[in-house]
Amino acid sequence: MNADNNGMASLLGELRNDAVRIRTIEQDANSALHASGDKDAYERLLREKCLAMQSLGRHIPRLVELAPETVGEWAAEELDGFGARAGQALSVGSTFFMSALLYPDEYQEGQDNDLERFIKELEKKLKQQ
Repeated sequence: MNADNNGMASLLGELRNDAVRIRTIEQDANSALHASGDKDAYERLLREKCLAMQSLGRHIPRLVELAPETVGEWAAEELDGFGARAGQALSVGSTFFMSALLYPDEYQEGQDNDLERFIKELEKKLKQQ
């Protein structure tokens, strides 16, 4: 594996870790609300989810540097979109909007969320290059 492949593998690992962290925050938020009835903790955790989503943008410079141009541009736009939607949810202050981030209307429990699907699609696009 060359340096670019090692760098991309590391970056993909970081994205996967971010996705796991966001899932964990969501689970903690749901537990706070449904098991404990703690609406304040639920809202605090959903805000933390949004901040974690906004921080995905930190990967953009490395993606653009390491990925083939069209893949890097696509991935940068996707990551920017995650952050923008999270920012909108924070500015609106709607816990419903915050909780719905990453989940399309047709989502069913156990399926990948939008971030997880993005990571899989990125891996697929990189293998095709």
